Amino acid sequence: MKLIFNLLVVVLTLIFSSCKKNTDTPATPEKPKHVYVALDLDGRAAYTKNDTTVFISTARSTVAGIFVKDGDVYAAGLLIQGLGSKAVYWKNGVETIITDNGFGPGFIPSDIVVNSAGEVIVAGITNISTVGSAAYWKNGTYTIVGATGVSSRVEEMVLSGNDIYLCGSERVPVSNRTKAMIWKNNTKLLEYTSTVGEAWASAIAISGTDIYAGGWDYNNTTNISKAVYWKNGILNNVSDGTRDEYCDGGIAVLGTDVYLLSNEYISTPTGSNTLTRYYKNGIPVLLTTGTNKTEGTSLALYNNRVYVGAAAITSAGSKDPAIWKDGVYNVYPTTMRGWVKRIRVF
Repeated sequence: MKLIFNLLVVVLTLIFSSCKKNTDTPATPEKPKHVYVALDLDGRAAYTKNDTTVFISTARSTVAGIFVKDGDVYAAGLLIQGLGSKAVYWKNGVETIITDNGFGPGFIPSDIVVNSAGEVIVAGITNISTVGSAAYWKNGTYTIVGATGVSSRVEEMVLSGNDIYLCGSERVPVSNRTKAMIWKNNTKLLEYTSTVGEAWASAIAISGTDIYAGGWDYNNTTNISKAVYWKNGILNNVSDGTRDEYCDGGIAVLGTDVYLLSNEYISTPTGSNTLTRYYKNGIPVLLTTGTNKTEGTSLALYNNRVYVGAAAITSAGSKDPAIWKDGVYNVYPTTMRGWVKRIRVF
């Protein structure tokens, strides 16, 4: 009898256990990411998502930056109208005019982000009197980040929380030389004045609490630039100064690995050419041989691959957009002229 009772208890326990509601919270799956490439194609702003091309505008236009939030694609650039232009941003192809530049320089966008409140922020250069100033536009208002009355410019912008970090350059009035700059929101955060000439910051990345900026340091005596990056304002020389190299956009950080895009000017019997490479922790990976003039413009990391965007210069002087995926060269249809502006992963 005792044995039958024990078996009955076991059976009832199994029945109630199977009927009990599972209160364990399932793990939230990570949202899939995609590679977005902002580029100009045949005089129109465009982007690709995983190699599928989307034209942002049907009008003559250029694109400067791209950002994706909650599935919506934002881009900033210029609408070209005759000899004039309008600074605009697009959300899923619908344009919003930032300012009508008319026939003047007005506002020239260079990058775009969207914060957690859904506010669109467009960085660039705004013309105050005759001086171009580094600035950003948000909610219809311009905020100047460069010093008053001094020529400055923003090259790239990144969002960390609701703080925006901008990198670029500023002209030093006394020496008439350029120094590399990083701004946080509307405040100068870091600056670097070259000891041998001039310096520019052209790309920015945030990793944890560390701020990285890629650029170049130009020697006025030797007329040679070194590809460099700054980590929290500390200069790191990537190239050795024997080659004329510069980073004109493209830095990425993965763990302790730092990737920096570089272009090198080289002389040829018929003029000059460009070699494109990227460095991983100072070790170069050559992407071109110098037979074709190709200028790297942007770099991003995704799924253990290194993506490098470029403008391939043809013998006739026109540009073809191109991209390397882990060193493998891919050119867009050669019937469509243009160049890659930004590569981003969202």
